[in-house]
Order: sequence, then C-alpha cells, then structure tokens
Amino acid sequence: MTTANRFSSKLSFSTIREKYEFFPDDLDVLLQGKSIIDINAGFSGVPMRSLEDVDKFVLSYGYDLSNPIEQAEVLGNLHEAISFVRKFFLQPENSDGLKLEIPRRILELTDTRELFLMANMAYPGQLEDTHGTQLRNWACSLLKVVHTIAHIDKDLRASYFADIQKQIFDRFYKTVHRDEDGQLYLGENPGDPHRVDLAAFETKPKKARESILLKLLHKPENVAEDIFDRVGVRFITRTRFDAVRVVKYLKDNLIVVAANLKPSRSRNTLINLLELKKKVAGLLPALEAHELSESKVQEELESVSVPELVPIENKHSSEAYRRFSLHVGS
Repeated sequence: MTTANRFSSKLSFSTIREKYEFFPDDLDVLLQGKSIIDINAGFSGVPMRSLEDVDKFVLSYGYDLSNPIEQAEVLGNLHEAISFVRKFFLQPENSDGLKLEIPRRILELTDTRELFLMANMAYPGQLEDTHGTQLRNWACSLLKVVHTIAHIDKDLRASYFADIQKQIFDRFYKTVHRDEDGQLYLGENPGDPHRVDLAAFETKPKKARESILLKLLHKPENVAEDIFDRVGVRFITRTRFDAVRVVKYLKDNLIVVAANLKPSRSRNTLINLLELKKKVAGLLPALEAHELSESKVQEELESVSVPELVPIENKHSSEAYRRFSLHVGS
C-alpha cells in the first residue's frame, strides 16, 4: 500500500469514527437531563485541543475573549471560583475541608483559555506529566464553578431585584398587623371575621451570592433562572389548620393569585388535603343547621392527619420539617 493510500485509509477511518462515536456524557446531558456539572469527561462535551478551539466554544457560550473587557470578566470569574472553592471545600479556610491545594499552574494563569486545554488534557506537556490527570480534574471542577458564576451574573432579574422585592413584600405587609395586645395576625383589622392569628411572620432577604452558588452546584438545573427562593415570605401558625386558613385568606384576597403559581413548585407536607376536603364537606351542613358549634368544627378539622411523606427533592431538608410551600411566578 502506498503512503498516499495509507493516509487515505486513516483519514477515512477518522471520519467514520467521528461520525459514529457518541460520548455517553454528551447524550446524558442533551437527552437525559443530566447536569453539565456532573459529567465525567471534560467540561463542555466539546473536545478542545487548541486555543482556537477554545475561542470558538467560548464565543458560542457567550463571551468574546478578543474583547479585553469580556476577557477580564471571565478571568475575574475564575478568581472568584478559586476563592469560593478554597472557602467552602479546602483547608485551612474550611476546617472540615479537604487537605488539598489548587495547582500553582492554575493559580498563576493569566489566560483562562488554558484552563479549557487542561480540562481536555491538551495543555502543553500535560499528557507526559505524572500530575496531568490531577490538573485536568482541578480544571474541570473550577470551570464548572465558573460556569455557575456566569449564569448568576447574567440573570436578567438581578438589576431589578430591589423593585421586585418591594412589589412582592408590599402585598403581604398591608395585611399583617398587631392588635392592642401585641398579637400578630393576618387580616384587615382586629375584628376581621377571617382573621388568622400568627405565631410569626418573616420575609426572606436577598439570597447571598455564595448561597446561590452552592445551591446551583448541587442542582441538576444549573442555571440561575431555576433559583426560586430569592424572595420569600413565611407565615408560622400555632396549628396546622390555621396554616390552611392562611393560604385561603391569601387566595381570597388576591394576595396570591392561583393562576400565577408554578404547579411543580407547590409542596404540602403539613395536612392530608383529601381527608380535609371530606371532613369539610361533612361538617359544613351540620354547622349551617346549627347542629354543631364552630368551635367543634374547628376541633374536628384540627384533627386531620398529616400526609404521607414522598421522597423529597432536596436531600438537605429534614423529614421532620413540614410545611406548605407555594411558588408564585413574577
């Protein structure tokens, strides 16, 4: 076989391999709902063997590294990622952290494109280096944090957060009061027939940047759009049935509009709603016919059981913590 024929055969095999070689991690991310931060190979699912490959990928990702301002932004994200990893995962900044050190070659980088080469085992001399794989693992880990930081920074709602927060909180503040005895309640005035006494009412301040970053890093939906608890309110009642009455009050007075709820985000670990509905249907006719007192009806409704717990999405939540949770779209 001539040299030309051998070259032709190799080229043909390379083309065929490129056509049919599916990388499992790529398919898992694109088709199976796996997070990019959980893949094993590389960071992006796109092989990068040169600085030109990196430029092409990063431009498609959303940054033009030929622009000095955007280049500085990406480098700043890398420095933030390094500080974040040190603070939360490594000793000595975290006494419970790992006894590891970020490689000096990464700490001294001035061109973030080289981090992508490291993640693809394409950094000069990396394949021959006994620590080449370790360098790759660090690069992949830091790029995943950089990716998360980028999503936080590009969240379109960030510039309007103060206005959004005020608009939401004002709807609740106008209905929460204290009576002359200092009792906190939900209602228009102390004599409101639909008044619900509260043990506490809390508003959730803006979620700290590092808290958002930590949350996104353990969420499959690793984008800032999927952080749902940036603004929140918490009603704490003395009884489980009073919690139901709070929800009813908020709905009846259009403080929470059911049409704006995100159904998949509503949670109930507090009260068996099917049992509650059945009891209400049976007790209301007797109450209207004056066969039962209101206090007796309330006593019966207070006895409704808690629902069976289903597996929770947030493994950091205690099974002992029971609540209603509603997410209202902004």
